This record gives sequence, C-alpha cells and structure tokens, in this order.
Amino acid sequence: MSPALLGVLVAQVVRAIHSSRKPRAGASPSPPAPAPGGADAYVGTWGVFVWAVIVPTGVSLVLLGQVWALLPLVLLAFPWVVSRVVLIPLGQVRLAYWLTFTSDVVFHADRRGGAAVAGAWALAMRSSLDEATVDWLAGKLEAERPLRGAGVLATGLLLAARGDREGARAMLETVEGIDERVCPPAIARIANGWLATDAAERGAWARVAELGETLRRGGRLAWLLSAIAQSLQLEPMSPGKLGLWLRWALAPQRRATRPMVERAVAALDGAFIEPEEDPPLAPAEPPAGSDALRAALSLHAAVLSRPRDGVDADDVGAVARAWDAVLFDRATERRLLERALVLGATGASTTLERLRASVEEDLVDLVLAAGIQLTELGDHGELAARVRVRLRDQWLTEIEAASDALRRRVDQKRELPAADEWREWANLTARYAHGVSRAGEDFRRLSFAKVYPDACSYAVWLFNDRKQRPLGNAIFRWLLAEAEALDDTRAIALQTKNVACGV
Repeated sequence: MSPALLGVLVAQVVRAIHSSRKPRAGASPSPPAPAPGGADAYVGTWGVFVWAVIVPTGVSLVLLGQVWALLPLVLLAFPWVVSRVVLIPLGQVRLAYWLTFTSDVVFHADRRGGAAVAGAWALAMRSSLDEATVDWLAGKLEAERPLRGAGVLATGLLLAARGDREGARAMLETVEGIDERVCPPAIARIANGWLATDAAERGAWARVAELGETLRRGGRLAWLLSAIAQSLQLEPMSPGKLGLWLRWALAPQRRATRPMVERAVAALDGAFIEPEEDPPLAPAEPPAGSDALRAALSLHAAVLSRPRDGVDADDVGAVARAWDAVLFDRATERRLLERALVLGATGASTTLERLRASVEEDLVDLVLAAGIQLTELGDHGELAARVRVRLRDQWLTEIEAASDALRRRVDQKRELPAADEWREWANLTARYAHGVSRAGEDFRRLSFAKVYPDACSYAVWLFNDRKQRPLGNAIFRWLLAEAEALDDTRAIALQTKNVACGV
C-alpha cells in the first residue's frame, strides 16, 4: 500500500470518529436544539490534509533519503506531543501556542482554546510572570466564541498564573461538567491533574483521592497522588506499596514525588507518627458563679492561641458551653447590674450583649479558619447554635447575591465576554459547593430552591440568545445532577430535556 493511500485511509477514520461525536438534536420545550453544521462542521479538516497529504509526502521524502523532512513531519503530525514534551517545559509560550493551534486531531474545533492551554501551561513553567505575554494570551482567548472546554481550562491556568488560585480552582472545577463533545479528554485530564496537585498542596487528601481515582480521569500524576492520599489516610482500598511504586514509575516528575511516595509507604508500614494531640480544653462541668467567667476566658484564650489546623469541633463546643454559663445566665446579668448600680454606671445589659457579640464573632472566625463542619458542632448549647445559624445565613446570603446578579443580568440582557460568563458561573457553583460541604443537606435544599430558577433562566438565555451553548449545556447538566441528588422529579424531567438539546 502506498503512503498516500495509507494517509487517506487514516484521515477518513479520523473524520469518522469526529463525526460520531457531533451533538444530536433533542426535542425540548426549553431551549431549541442546535442547528446542524456550525463550528463542528469543519472538525478534522486540517487533520485530513496533514494525514492525507503532508504525512505521505514526508514519509516518501524520508524514504528517499531526505532526512531533513523528518522534523516538519513530526511537528505537523504530532504538534501537541511536541508542545507537551519540548516547548511547554521550556516555557516557550508563543511557539507552544502556534504549534498547538495545528493540533486538529486532539482539540477538534477548539484549536484556539487548545493553543491557549499550551501557552498558559508554558507560561506557568516560567520563573517570572510576563504581563505582556499574559495579555497577549488573554486576547487570543477573547476571540474564542463560544468558549469550550479548552478555553475554560486556559482561562483557569491564566488566573493561576496571575496568582488567583481560588478563582482558578473554581474555574477548573467546572471543566468536568462540560459535555465531552466540546471538551476533549486531554483537557479534562489536565484540569483534574491541576486540581489534584492544588489539593495536595493544601492537604485536602480526600479530594486528591477522588480526583485521581482512575487513570483516565486525572492522568498519571493525579493517579499517583490519589494512591498517596489513600495510603496516608490508611484507606482499606489503597493500592499498597507495590501499586504505589508502579504508579510512581509511570508518573512524571518522579524526583519531586519520590519523598511523598516514601512517606505513604511508611504510613502503610505503620511507621507514620501522628502529631501529638493537644489536651482537651473543657472541664467536665463548667464552674458556677464568678469562676464561670474566668473559666470561659481561659478556654477562649487557649483555643485562640492554638494553630487553626489543631482546633476541632469539640474544642469550639467546649468554649461555647463555657460561655453559655456566663452569657446566658440570669445570675451573671444580675451581678453585672448590681455592680453597675454600685459604680453609678448604666447599661449592664448592653455590655453583656456586646461581650456576647464579640465572643460569637471570634467563634465564627475560628470555625471558618479551622474548616470545621457545622454538623460536627452538634448540640453544644445556645452559643454554638447561634454560630451555626450565623454561618448558614452568611453562606446563603453569598449564594443568593451571586444568583441574583445572574438573574438581573438576564432580565437586563447585559452581556459579558465569554470568559467572564464562565467566571461568574464558576463563582456561584464554588460558593454553593462550599456551603453544602460545610452545612449539609438541609442547606443544599434551601440553596437549590434559590439557585434553580435563576440558573435555569441564565442557561436558557446563554443557549438561545447568546449562542454560548457549551456553557448553557454545562449549567443544565449541573442542575440535573443537583436535582437528581435532591430527588426533585420536576426539575429532573425538565433538565433531562434541556441537556438533550446538545451543545
């Protein structure tokens, strides 16, 4: 078989694979199905040319002794591989961008977004940030309409390069919810790999274990980090020492990850030494009378002086119960009033209320900083209940504000650039996920009741009017997942139809 004929056959296979990934139209009373054709209609065009013309020509030249043809052959046939292996580690932003722009086989219709991913990744490999290059790359992303999976990933990487790791984290968390027809598997793996690395740096090992659960989901590095996380947490389904070393051998950055693997192996051998626990803060029963105030102040000072990662729900509950014996005790209020009368002062009740507010503020900040779940506080008295209510109200207010902002923009038909639309949605879902993880299922139901109508209207506007169908579809998919988790049958029925409209 001649090289040219082989190239044509390979190109036709590539086109057939791409054609099978085109979205199917679905009937829905909500947003209409996408029109046929569009951006995906040309998927594979450049790849067909490369494999049908350039590759056979290059192979023929090499076989005829023209060795120089090997370099352009490799560059044009495997641009993404060359970018990942050579240009990105060297921090060559513009070269990585333009070479990856030709990677039609990997990124399909999202070549501009894929090129931006390569450029942003290369930018992260540099020792210093070049603002001019960042602006140049951001300008390339602004021309991408609509923004697909690769563009979302590139936007997140640029946020990380600018130091906004929280914003980057929120943005990259949305990648997994994008329809795979507009988000190549390579993009999802890179996003999950970044999230796994970020979670490992923060010590969020449970999240690391989840992100790298499979090799396909997070890539080789996330797969290794997941095994390390499972081993450090002594999970029964951890891959074991042999599995750890096997994943380490397959993963990149082996020199940097070797100490982590050795520590995980030591944990599996039982040699992991837990840090010494601080003694419990609270006495069995809070003392009465004037001793109650001294005890509460002592416990309060003790818990505030500890490192935040060394404070747990029992410590906060102990302080809350100690203050309950002071702040909500009638005898204490009478003593303060008597002292005020003797001194000729007034406002004993106001003074007590100010003390109560100050203590409550300290405990709220402590719960936030220590990452304590509200459900872990349990039944620790009236002050602990006030802290829980205050934090729930605070998180719910933040979610409502973000949701209202989306609804107002829909009503006013006020558009934002595609990247900013993704950032607003990512900000809302990040606040929602944070509140649910800390406050539990009741909070989830309450928040979803507010977010659902606003987000649904927002997604319909994006899908129908703005033609930002990848983002609209991602919102529908998120709403469907939440509706299924909360067993909301009406929402499930509508969002199933909306998701079926495609991208």
